[in-house]
Amino acid sequence: MAPTNILTLTTDFGMSDGYVGIVKGVALGINPELKLIDITHEIPSWNIAAAAWVIWNAHRFFPEATVHLCVVDPAVGSKSQRGIALTNGSAFFVGPDNGIFSLIADWGNGGRCHELANDQYWRPDVSSTFHTRDIYGPVCAHLAKGVPIESFGPAVRVETLKRIALPRFAEVGGGAEGSIVYIDKFGNLITNIPASAVHPGQRCFLGKVYIASITSTYSSAEPGKPAAFIGSHGYLEIGVYQGRAEKSCGASVGDSLRLEPLE
Repeated sequence: MAPTNILTLTTDFGMSDGYVGIVKGVALGINPELKLIDITHEIPSWNIAAAAWVIWNAHRFFPEATVHLCVVDPAVGSKSQRGIALTNGSAFFVGPDNGIFSLIADWGNGGRCHELANDQYWRPDVSSTFHTRDIYGPVCAHLAKGVPIESFGPAVRVETLKRIALPRFAEVGGGAEGSIVYIDKFGNLITNIPASAVHPGQRCFLGKVYIASITSTYSSAEPGKPAAFIGSHGYLEIGVYQGRAEKSCGASVGDSLRLEPLE
């Protein structure tokens, strides 16, 4: 699988300080043919789990062999943390080995990984605090240009990659149990309960508090009232029509949620 010249960027850098633009400038200097696409730079600071969910969800909607730069890196510069380039057989990913790729797990379809050890593909002067500019961005540009993934360094056994603990869901007695895994800009609560486990007539509880019965859209509820429905990601979502479910429900990432069938 040869990579495309499409490069996406997912970080917690924000857009106020120029960091994103600098990384793009470095990448374009190496590969002027790149098509650069921002997935987001508003991941909550240092929140690796949020980044893992965003890149897993977003990469599915890009052409095959797209290169994805993914960096949320609280331990940037640490000698104990390696940089990696990997493929799951359908796309390429570059970033720190800190769990950010925990959901990119289709290793049975040609998946492989290499440590970023060949400084031939780095910038000459590497800062201890900006590896995205000096290592990850340049590697992505070279990878998208056609440099084979094995050129960046030695092979890494995928089972040795760092994984972060991610919430599980289970189907239980006509219902389901899961967790909130992400809260978007609008305050919507996105869960890990897939559409296949959601059925008409179920009732949704956040902890012990009844939230709503399953519906189809935000506007199925009255203004200010919560609604439970299948979101665009294909998972159960809690939203408040013309409001913020995060605030109305007093919810946070990691909170448990369950679906119960009507009696």
